[in-house]
Parts: sequence; structure tokens; C-alpha cells
Amino acid sequence: MAFGGKGGLYLLATVSFTVCGQILLKKGVPTGSVLSLRGVVGNPFILAGAFFYTASLFFWLNALKLLPLSVAAPSASASYVLIVGASAIFLGEPLTLNKAIGVALVCVGVFLIGRG
Repeated sequence: MAFGGKGGLYLLATVSFTVCGQILLKKGVPTGSVLSLRGVVGNPFILAGAFFYTASLFFWLNALKLLPLSVAAPSASASYVLIVGASAIFLGEPLTLNKAIGVALVCVGVFLIGRG
């Protein structure tokens, strides 16, 4: 099944906004302390991350209207692939061999499911 048209665009937006939201949320979480309500409300990274993550829900619902769930849900796992890369770039997290193999397996699975 092709991902063209509006369904594919909604899926692309879902994945993009999910990745941005996750990276921003991670950047906003303080290390070594318990997160308080004040820390959440006053943290621009967490607020922006929550916005992106919430917006991804609306794109996801529109993607579900137009694509079969059996294609859309596995294809949304492309966010896992992009999060591994974005985490290495923006958070300095190591890109290990195990992560690379996992990313490759996810890509193969998404490709096979996308073909129908």
C-alpha cells in the first residue's frame, strides 16, 4: 500500500511531531531531582514537548481516518528510528551497534508492512 495522499502526510506529521515532542520532553526533564508541577509548568522545553506530542495525536487521528490501522500503526514506528538518530544528534546519546541493528530491523518491518 502506498503512503501517498493526505493519509501519508498525516502519518509523516505524526512521526515528525512525536520525535520533536520526545526530544523536547527529554531536554526538559532535570537530572537528579524529582519533577514537580512547578518544574513542569515553568519549563519551556516540557511545555513545547507537550505541545508537539499533543499535536501529533491530532495528526494521528487524521491518519487513522485515511489509512488502514494495520499499515498506519507499524509505519508510525518509524518514530523509533528517528528518535534514535535525534537522540544521538541533540542529546549526545551513543549510537551503539545494538541500536543500529534494531533500527535496521524496524526499517525492514515497516518496509514489508508498507508493501502490503
